[in-house]
This record gives sequence, structure tokens and C-alpha cells, in this order.
Amino acid sequence: IFMTEITERLADSEEKEELLALKEKAIDLLKENNFACDESNPKEVATSLRHFIDAYKEQKVTADTLAYDKVDLAYGLGELFANAVMNFYQWEYFYLDKGNDVAGFAVVNPNKKWYIFVHHYLYDLLFDEEKENNLLLNFNTLNPSELKPYEKPHINYMGLN
Repeated sequence: IFMTEITERLADSEEKEELLALKEKAIDLLKENNFACDESNPKEVATSLRHFIDAYKEQKVTADTLAYDKVDLAYGLGELFANAVMNFYQWEYFYLDKGNDVAGFAVVNPNKKWYIFVHHYLYDLLFDEEKENNLLLNFNTLNPSELKPYEKPHINYMGLN
């Protein structure tokens, strides 16, 4: 199989600013819908995201939340999920470009074996009716001891979403 070289870079200052603004708006929407969002408690954030997604899909959220831009919502929630993963598991955050128009911001584990395109993942959870809401399960399985048995030597960047 022909493997393209995956490139990574950090977010630039403009991207960081925009993503932070989207994350802050997502926090406001979570609170507006009575979901806890204490970023110093990553497990709580992951749990709130899981329940918020269910409520959103069932349209049991405020009208403002439903009216909010879908892509911006996915980006904001993706940032929250990314921060929870980074705070809890010490993962890193990069813009990954896999070629063939497959690129985006991702959380990456320290040895660069695993990644999750956070915004794509949250978008799918919110808007793909076929996608099961496995956010909390996925969050819990990011533990290094859980991932270790699946590691393939000499292969970096296995997608988890």
C-alpha cells in the first residue's frame, strides 16, 4: 500500500483565536442547556458532551442552540473534547494533513500512534444519524494501556474516529 507522508503543524495565532472563540460559544451553549462544563474536570466535560449530543439530536435543547451554525457548533464542541483529552491523557494538538484532502485539527497521543480529527468526529456525532454517540466510551478507551494492544509497529497515526 502506498503511504503518503503525514505532515503536522501547530495552529497559528489566528486559528487559535478563532477556535478559542468557538469553544467559548460552545461552553455558553452547554451551560444554557444546563450541562456542566468545568474544564478543569475533563471527565465531566466528556460526560456533558455525550449527554449534550443526545439532547441535541433529540432537539431537546434551546431554540438558540438549534439555530446556531452546525459547523461552528462541531468546531466548538470539538475544541472542548480536544482539551479534555489533552488535559486528561496529555495528548497533543496538531493540524494533520494526510493528503487526498484529508486534513484537520487532531488530538494526537504522545508517541504519535493515534489521532482523532476532533471537529470531524463531533460533526459526525451531531449530524450523522448512523453514527452512534460513543464519545464517552471513546474518551475512556484513550488510556494508553487500552490502546497498547492495538499498536502496530512502524505505523504512526492510526485514526480512532
